[in-house]
Amino acid sequence: MNEKIALLTIDTESWLISSKDLFKSTKNLKDIPIPESLLKNTYWFLRLFNDLSIKATFFILGCVAEKYPSLLKDILKHNHELGNHGYFHNFLYEYTEEEINENIFLGHEIIQRITGVTPKSFRAPYFSISEHNLPIIFSFLKNLGYTVDSSIFPIKTPLYGINNFDSTPKIIDGILVIPISIFSFYFFNFSLSLPISGGGYYRITPELLMMQLVKKYIKHNNTILLYFHPYEIDPNDIEIRNDNLSLKEKLIYIQQRVGRGRMKQKIKNILNLLKNWGFLFMSLQEFYEYKNH
Repeated sequence: MNEKIALLTIDTESWLISSKDLFKSTKNLKDIPIPESLLKNTYWFLRLFNDLSIKATFFILGCVAEKYPSLLKDILKHNHELGNHGYFHNFLYEYTEEEINENIFLGHEIIQRITGVTPKSFRAPYFSISEHNLPIIFSFLKNLGYTVDSSIFPIKTPLYGINNFDSTPKIIDGILVIPISIFSFYFFNFSLSLPISGGGYYRITPELLMMQLVKKYIKHNNTILLYFHPYEIDPNDIEIRNDNLSLKEKLIYIQQRVGRGRMKQKIKNILNLLKNWGFLFMSLQEFYEYKNH
């Protein structure tokens, strides 16, 4: 049980679907177009994973599944796992218990109806599991038969996260919880934790620095979880009217654009680094079975 394991996850969504709640002008929109660039960018990941002979878990939004059902079938043909990302990409901590359950169930039911496969892994949109809604969500997931959750960001940010949450995978209420991987510095009584798992943090951090942090992390940890979004490899999938944006929204918009041109190569580099260090890539369900073997 001492194998080095990389858990690779893709949150399969377009930029505006993923980021609409960050802007006042789009927060309450329900009918958001899902561009075909989502297909192009997701198939880039599928080809890359096929070339490297690695497996991943693709977290799917219900609204994306309805728009592009063939994408789900192609992901399964490549022997990857389909995970549930809910139906809409909203902050679950802003929902009532009934709304949370409905969002999860709609995503679950659509994946099942399109593919005949019952998803067993879940990730909340925006990593929006909090101390308050965690018992509600886990109870509902257990009732649906879920065995894995990868929604917890173990650093508190202005948008999401549970501060000081242990990032080691563990069973909570019958569900294997796999938090986002972080690297922590300790200096006397001072500590600093940094996300090293991917997403915007990987995109905007200088690659030399991020690779050094990842190397330090994997020297002492046998499991690392990575996550990426298809839109992050596409400099063109970021369109919003910006003439009425507040200063804060403009800064978010700029941050969302940074680093996309280099992202494809950066992803290839970190995957090859892990392969060269002897890491075995598993889907989340494969990891669950491995832990329970």
